[in-house]
Amino acid sequence: MPRPSPTSSMGCPMCGMAFTSGHSPDWRTTHVNAHFGKTPAAEIAQEEQITHTNIPCQSAPNSTAEMTSDSSVGISNRVRLCTPRVTFHSSLRADASWSCGYRNFQTLLSSLIHQLPELATRLHHQVPPVVDIQKYLEAAWKLGYDPVGAQQLQHQVVHTTKWIGATEVYCLLQSLNVDCHMIDFIGASGQGQTHPLLTDFVVQYYLGLLPRLPQSGASIRALLEANYGRVAAARQQQTRNASADPPVVLTDRLPLYLQHQGHSRTIIGYEYTPRGRVNLLVYDPEIMAHQYQRSTHNTTIPDVLHHVRLTPEMLARNGQYQIVMANLAEAHPNWDQHRIVHHYNIKLCRVP
Repeated sequence: MPRPSPTSSMGCPMCGMAFTSGHSPDWRTTHVNAHFGKTPAAEIAQEEQITHTNIPCQSAPNSTAEMTSDSSVGISNRVRLCTPRVTFHSSLRADASWSCGYRNFQTLLSSLIHQLPELATRLHHQVPPVVDIQKYLEAAWKLGYDPVGAQQLQHQVVHTTKWIGATEVYCLLQSLNVDCHMIDFIGASGQGQTHPLLTDFVVQYYLGLLPRLPQSGASIRALLEANYGRVAAARQQQTRNASADPPVVLTDRLPLYLQHQGHSRTIIGYEYTPRGRVNLLVYDPEIMAHQYQRSTHNTTIPDVLHHVRLTPEMLARNGQYQIVMANLAEAHPNWDQHRIVHHYNIKLCRVP
């Protein structure tokens, strides 16, 4: 079909292609589902004009052992993805060693702008560049947000190459009047140093089972465990309808900011395999767009998906993770007073 000119920054969560008003919801779903078929990527690229350059991609695994189970995606696998109303921001060569936190924040912000009119107006309907984000962070510190973090970074980040992490992203969102939670998964919760609680959190989030979170880590864990029956029921329904339902579901959920020691990524969804494995699907801003584009021309679509998988074994490489989850709830009616009481210090939910 002819390609309409891009009119919006909505895009495919897998390849970054810009969706426009000329692309119907059915066409968009068909396009995303194509990423999980067996069509060579070169054919897809010839048929579709990729107009967006900030394309999601995660660094390739270090060993073939990591791809021995479920290394290709077939019709039996099930995937849930974040909203297509998101623009993926990748690091530049000049800032690749320190900008991951900023780029993942930009990716999250791009989705929030589409769904929070007041935020869009405040940011002039544009995702701010890194230097402006640095200015927003310093302004938040001056208002009293996160005094501990401000002291650690000497109250200065503008025109520096200092890293930012989950606490700074949380601070930025709060100062921009965006309700959010920061959840700290403080250690491995499964055998082999794996993180099933973190994975459960992501699955339930994208299934819409976590509309509002409790205020303590223990309560969050209890909520996750209480929802296990609903998750199992959803999977059974998927199995029964496997032949009729598409393998990919686009949700209205925001992406999630994922932090571990020294690096951050953006969770854009998850994959559930017939063997019961859950792989997170993540965007890594340190992988340049041109590298991802080159891989899509040289490999099959399932191989491309492999580059965004975060398997349980890969998650086990780090002992602690933090997730920042933004909410689309209306701001508190007395926000200025509310933030003074509740949000100047980081509210961290530690999940035991």
